[in-house]
Amino acid sequence: MDLLFDTGAASHWLRGHGVRRAPATLRKLRCIGGGPLYRLFNGRPYYTEQDLVDWVEARLSTPRGNTSEADPAVPPAEITTRRKRRRSSAIALASRRACPAETEAR
Repeated sequence: MDLLFDTGAASHWLRGHGVRRAPATLRKLRCIGGGPLYRLFNGRPYYTEQDLVDWVEARLSTPRGNTSEADPAVPPAEITTRRKRRRSSAIALASRRACPAETEAR
């Protein structure tokens, strides 16, 4: 059986491997999606080391020698047309709300 990490321990493990993610960020990603896979035990979320490694590796780019090298994941047309957009107040407000499905005690 794999070693299980609760949210705080998963955050600490990630930090020890150079990825700074607060426990609150992991809780939010569980709610909105995009975080590492997790399992529930007695209603509490737990992560395995392999799921944390897979999550980090899925977000890493390919090695680059300089900033001029294009990201193969982004089509060339998007590179020249991408601009920062301000988040609407409704989206910003929604992102600050707590996840109603979150059951972990803080």
